[in-house]
Amino acid sequence: MDKLRLSIKIAGCPNRCFYCHSCGGGNKREVFDIDAILKIASFFRENVNSDMSVLLMEEQTFYPKFFELISALESEGFMQKGSSKWLVSNCWGLSHVPGFIDNMKKHYDTVMPTLFGIGETHDLHTGRKGSYNDIIKASAECLEKGFKVIWNLKWSKLNTEDMNSLTELAESMGINSFINCEYYFYGHFLPEMAGKYLPVSDDLSKIKYEVVEHSEGILKTAKEFIDDIKNGITYSIKTVSFDDLYVTDELNVYPLGHTSEDYCLGNISNSPDKLIENITIGTNLPEAIIEKRKQDFSQMVLKYADANSNQLHTPQSLFEMIYLLT
Repeated sequence: MDKLRLSIKIAGCPNRCFYCHSCGGGNKREVFDIDAILKIASFFRENVNSDMSVLLMEEQTFYPKFFELISALESEGFMQKGSSKWLVSNCWGLSHVPGFIDNMKKHYDTVMPTLFGIGETHDLHTGRKGSYNDIIKASAECLEKGFKVIWNLKWSKLNTEDMNSLTELAESMGINSFINCEYYFYGHFLPEMAGKYLPVSDDLSKIKYEVVEHSEGILKTAKEFIDDIKNGITYSIKTVSFDDLYVTDELNVYPLGHTSEDYCLGNISNSPDKLIENITIGTNLPEAIIEKRKQDFSQMVLKYADANSNQLHTPQSLFEMIYLLT
């Protein structure tokens, strides 16, 4: 393990997005106090990997002592100090807490909210009336105060008609850049909505947009991935990664993105030794993880990916789509 990235659930979320872990989090403002969060992070630094960083989940701006927590994590070396840091948020705190945006300047220079459409369309996806207005209001104020704003636009069959309007709005507001993504559901979602959350078939190349450089440096269409694989190019992908771990409010630990019981690696409080062993050695890994790590990404791409798709993907996002189809 080169470096550990630890995601800790610190609060619930006022939204009820159908794809997100937060749907099970309710409106709880504080899952752990600051001391508890530091102890959780220290446990992993001392027992799993000294080279680690902490990410805050779910809606971090919902946390009542957010900036005190950020300062504490920075002082203990769990978060990098200084600029070039993104705040991924639904903008609740930015819109509802006086002075929040001004206080961000010490810690962040970029804000990235996710948008699912215009007005009521966005609110339908998030399950909270007013969530769209929060993002628009916060985006405008952040731009005015010198922050970079990136919109993460997620498309499904429910919001394809909003594509052009939303990209035009971004352009008119001066949004710095935005990412177009297909919308995949995972984790908690309402069964009656599931059939509508399927990848859209529209050609996104017709939409004006700028793609933000992805951290993996790979961003291609499904067709391009298929052509690469047929030409002998391989892509390595960890279908279940222990470099990215998620700590729940019950102190259960999972590979990030896999929060069903079958994937639990252990509990920090009740089974710390088993948890450490599973992450570092893998002796008693849950069967679901063993099977999923065996899956061959290249063969799954050839079998399930849409060879005519012009959607942009990374290996991980393409894998998530394929996994839903199996």
